[in-house]
Amino acid sequence: MLLQRALTAALAFLFVPASAHSWLECTDYTITTDADKTTFNPANCHGRPRASQAQIKAGFGVDTGYNSNTATCPKPHATSDDGVPQATYKPGQTVCLAYPAKNHAASAANKFIPDAGVVISRTKVGDNTDTFDGKTYKHSNGDHVNGVVDGKGFQNCPAFGSPETDKALCTMCFTLESDLAPGSYAFKWTWSFNNPTDSYTNCWDAKVDAGGSLAMASGPASSVTLSPQVTPSADSDAPPRASSQPSTTAGASDSPSPPSQYYNSDTANFASQSSSAGDGSQARVAASGSVVSRGDSTTLTANAKEKICEAAQAYVKSMC
Repeated sequence: MLLQRALTAALAFLFVPASAHSWLECTDYTITTDADKTTFNPANCHGRPRASQAQIKAGFGVDTGYNSNTATCPKPHATSDDGVPQATYKPGQTVCLAYPAKNHAASAANKFIPDAGVVISRTKVGDNTDTFDGKTYKHSNGDHVNGVVDGKGFQNCPAFGSPETDKALCTMCFTLESDLAPGSYAFKWTWSFNNPTDSYTNCWDAKVDAGGSLAMASGPASSVTLSPQVTPSADSDAPPRASSQPSTTAGASDSPSPPSQYYNSDTANFASQSSSAGDGSQARVAASGSVVSRGDSTTLTANAKEKICEAAQAYVKSMC
């Protein structure tokens, strides 16, 4: 029985269609629809590997001799600025890579397609020596089990065999650290086919933007600005004076936080937020000099307008 299985596997491997082993086509592939998982969309590709000009021109999966059967970068960093689009990442970003199957995925027609694993690594920030000791990433495809049609590892190619096998799209994603320092990096993708020493490698250069982490983005943010606010003076009969205090303003939210203080036009003092609403004569005096009414009313008494003007004059005087 074991001999029969071994013979079957050997014959299956021998009858794999002749094809160049694979390579990376895209180093920042955006997947937004199910179709993007099965058909390569050039518009969704925001970065390319080194020395891929001819490959880009030929088209996805077309054999141009671009594959490199080595564990080192086929083109060193010193000559990598060759005009191909470089990816720009953000800390915490999940980066997806795209590559053609080149007939190297298991299917019902042939389950015994090997995959000895993929290693993704990067340099330290600013390193231009192609020393990939900065970080090794674990991809999200899981490990392929030989003899099983599992779509894992290198073989994450959802449309493989229906009917395309050569140029079928495969993808693999990994996640950058949320605290990754901004700057320039080199990355390396090494796929081992038959065994760990049968390696095919692509390298690419990318920048990490200094912008906020994508992993931490969560809804509209609030902005905090240091702006002078009108505050009551020690003398309750005197108009409010201006002082410099932090003021929080709502960002993109449609429901800004309720004001914590309201200006009472009849007493020239501030009432707390918990005070009951009046007849529309209570309003918050913002740092900009605008008036926000409590409730739907925007009507102010003449006394309120006078006090607000006095407060504005005091603020301008303090600034001069």
